[in-house]
Amino acid sequence: MTKRKSCVEPKIGKRIGEYNEDASLPAKAKRLSIEEKFMFEAHLIRCPFCRKRLSLRARMEFETMLILSGFFIEDPTLLEERRKLVKKFFKGKLTFEGFKGDWFKVSREEYKKIKSFMKKDC
Repeated sequence: MTKRKSCVEPKIGKRIGEYNEDASLPAKAKRLSIEEKFMFEAHLIRCPFCRKRLSLRARMEFETMLILSGFFIEDPTLLEERRKLVKKFFKGKLTFEGFKGDWFKVSREEYKKIKSFMKKDC
């Protein structure tokens, strides 16, 4: 992805401070709706300019979303396995102890892709 000197969608980009602020709030105090959060995250995937503007907490939250969604997984079998684990976790059928050893089986390759994706800009 090439670096840009401006935002790909300024209407969303000018609100990136809201995403940063929301990331620093405890879970029960979050202000963004799930739709707004998805809008920001979809924007961040496309906009290197705004990725540079993320706070540390917002960056960590965005990277977590990339992991949960399996964004960098190429293998359809591994992607389906990730989806099943995430679904189990959100339904309360998978405890922290159940996955803490290899957190959703993030491979070294996937981790490198995420770090590379973020490092290009941030």
